[in-house]
Amino acid sequence: LEHKKQAFATQFNRIKNTINNLKNEITTLKNELKDFSEDNFKKILAKIKDSEEDLKNLEIKTRDLQKRIGELEFKIKTSDNLKKEINNLYICPICKQKVSDEHKHNISHTEDLKLKESSELLNKLKDEELEYEKNINEIKQKLEDLRKHNSKFEAFKVRKDNLENKNSYLTEINTELEKIQNEINELENKKVEVNNSLNKLKDTSS
Repeated sequence: LEHKKQAFATQFNRIKNTINNLKNEITTLKNELKDFSEDNFKKILAKIKDSEEDLKNLEIKTRDLQKRIGELEFKIKTSDNLKKEINNLYICPICKQKVSDEHKHNISHTEDLKLKESSELLNKLKDEELEYEKNINEIKQKLEDLRKHNSKFEAFKVRKDNLENKNSYLTEINTELEKIQNEINELENKKVEVNNSLNKLKDTSS
């Protein structure tokens, strides 16, 4: 009986130490998780989704704008080339007639109007492009910050799961400890009964 009691006592102490270590770990985890909130975690995920959608739409708009800028630049280049060709033209290649200064002036004037209109629109579009690029960079920075927060909350979520597992294990181990304590008490009772029986036998022998 004494040997069995000693074995239970050793197991009892080992489990008690395990419980104390678990309680310390749980306290540490709770302190780490005091700023963690599932609602905040969900809000950050929603903000990331919204920002990614904003970024996608803005990048599409920027590409469309850049396409329009390219078309305008080509149009301006074409008008410039036409003006140069007309100014240097003396004989019409189609009708073989001399090209008058008035005709040159009319064409140059028309192209100048086109150039003015295209240049003004080009400047406006380039300003818009700069604004889009600025907004894109701001959203990218915002996304980077949100993803950092998200990584932090992901780590907290892992710790939270770990805390729940440790709490569950603590409950199990407390149950095991209680069982061993009952077995030790039972052994103590048996020991008392055996000692009482031995004492009675001694008394009878006397």
